[in-house]
Amino acid sequence: MPESTAPEPGFTVNDPRVHNLIQGQRIELNMHQAAEARVHAFAEGPLLCGRIPAAAPARIERETTVAPEGPTVLTGMAGAGKTQAAAAFARRIWNAGGLDLLVWADASDRAGIAAAFAGAGAAVRGDDPAGTEAAAAAFLNWLARPNAPRWLVVLDGVTDPDHLAGLWPPETARGRTILTTQVRSAALDGHRVRLGPFTPEESADYLERRLGAGSRALDGAAGLAAEVGHLPQALALACAHLLDRPGTTCADYARGLDAAGPAPVAAPLRAAIERADLREPAGLASILLGLACRLDPAGVPLALFTADRALQTYAGFPGVRADPPLTRGEAEEAIAALHRSSLIDIDGDAARIHPLVQRAAGEALGPEGRDATLKVAADVLQDVWPADGDPRLPRFHATVARMLDNTAGSLFQAGTHTVLSATARDLSESGRIAAAVAFQRRFADASEAHLGPEHPDTLDVLEDLSFRLREAGEPDAAAEVGERVLAARLRVLGPDHGATLRARTVLSRLRIEAGDTGGAVAELEALVADHLRLVGPDDMHTFTARNNLAEVRGITGDHAAAVAGYDALLADCLRVFGPRHAVTLRTRNNRSRWIAEAGDVDGAIAEAESVLADHDDVLGPDDYQILVARANLAYFRAMDGAPERSAAEFADLLEDFLRVLGPEHPETAKVRGHLELHRAAAEGSD
Repeated sequence: MPESTAPEPGFTVNDPRVHNLIQGQRIELNMHQAAEARVHAFAEGPLLCGRIPAAAPARIERETTVAPEGPTVLTGMAGAGKTQAAAAFARRIWNAGGLDLLVWADASDRAGIAAAFAGAGAAVRGDDPAGTEAAAAAFLNWLARPNAPRWLVVLDGVTDPDHLAGLWPPETARGRTILTTQVRSAALDGHRVRLGPFTPEESADYLERRLGAGSRALDGAAGLAAEVGHLPQALALACAHLLDRPGTTCADYARGLDAAGPAPVAAPLRAAIERADLREPAGLASILLGLACRLDPAGVPLALFTADRALQTYAGFPGVRADPPLTRGEAEEAIAALHRSSLIDIDGDAARIHPLVQRAAGEALGPEGRDATLKVAADVLQDVWPADGDPRLPRFHATVARMLDNTAGSLFQAGTHTVLSATARDLSESGRIAAAVAFQRRFADASEAHLGPEHPDTLDVLEDLSFRLREAGEPDAAAEVGERVLAARLRVLGPDHGATLRARTVLSRLRIEAGDTGGAVAELEALVADHLRLVGPDDMHTFTARNNLAEVRGITGDHAAAVAGYDALLADCLRVFGPRHAVTLRTRNNRSRWIAEAGDVDGAIAEAESVLADHDDVLGPDDYQILVARANLAYFRAMDGAPERSAAEFADLLEDFLRVLGPEHPETAKVRGHLELHRAAAEGSD
């Protein structure tokens, strides 16, 4: 059905020449004797068959160019304002005296279209409308005449292109046709105008006009508009509600949406979903929308719908064919059907879904069903997760972030879902440090809420949060989180558990970076001893504790002890991991720093050059430890009295840090700082 509200009672066209109003809908004649039909005389004035829907209050004029000849097809989802746009054009041209005949037809089914044309034919030709199809065809032939009156036909709410077979108005210089439809189909040929939601500015303008400038009801207007996805009809319903309840605000309405039952404009949206479900494979369209009902409306990865695990999941839904199993091609056809129905918008490798479509699709699932879809989506996303550097990764990150916001617990049923950790790690490794910290904080809060503050997975998430804060240059905050994790590990696991040892190692590192080196040497000596006692000399965590001990000795001024510690550590790294392992490379990089600080700059330069010669061809120029070795070498050049060369190397290095780690990464900031420092030193030495 058309999306507009019912016309106002007593609507009349503001034109003194009009004397005839024909309701061009279904006409039933129950007479034994034919009555003489009165044929409209156009010399006496124009004729309106049907009714132009009443103008919406505070209507926002939108760009809807109508073709001068032939059909114009206004498409868009339910509630986008297609009917109002068509009505505004029809009313404007009618009141300007630009038409002799206007036919407005309810085009939701073929019978309604034929009845409207048959009724118009009865008015202009005196045809018997009882033979609806024949009368409709005769009327369309009459419109095609070179001397036909100036006409406009509006077919409002077309649901199926097949309904128009043999009923298309003619393309002629004497007339124009406007179709409004949710359907995107090549069969609906003509000048296409796509109507989407309002822009945020249009929503604000509409709400202010409708509710009154300066009205208290406008409190929370921007939030309400976003909540209903800026859909014109949903905003109109909200305004009607607010105007009927003085004292309530947009914010009140937005808060009440979840508890108020069906979504605004739910009925036409559900009808569109039901029509899409009729297409083969039957029932799949609503399942796809259900799967996406709690995901990011700005773009759901299409791979989510077509992955093997997703296809297997669909077979478990009632009414969906299980044997033979659904194919990827059938899932892709269902996606295309949703696009044609204006329920989704395919944008490259993602589907945009209006929030109210998501809500209408999710209502049938209930709260538990909606949350269960998040677990399914997380499992599928894990299977199709893009590789590092894939341009689709930001879309996946946004999808998981929305899932985390919306979960009622399904992503924490058996501990934290791995897709959450993968997202946090990807955000960090791609250089989006601020986004990584924000996501990790929400992840930690959600884990604590669903699993409890001392659950092992919650503590792991908090430990990762301390790493993210460290990366973001917030050492004090990182150390505070590390202390919380250690206290919980001690309470739950005791002092000798491996996770407790790791928490002590992490915290010691965080305290060093926060500048808290008091007692650090003694603490790390005890920590190394405990690692040797409990997990042995060759455990990775033992190597980490020894690295931290050597470093803190250097930081506290004992450079010789730092070099000795790294010498011993390097020997064990070569024994356990070999010369090409990342741990060995990291140890050589750290050792070269303290060789330089101990006064042997030439030795440090030689070690850094050796690291690059030994590993650049194996690890590649973008490996983090290779970048660190280059940074060390550039720094040592400045220590060796060559600031010009140091600045040139830091300039090259900055480009690579920006490309590999991104502008937000703290190491990028350090390289930029070194470049400025040594460039200034080089200029001062001229």
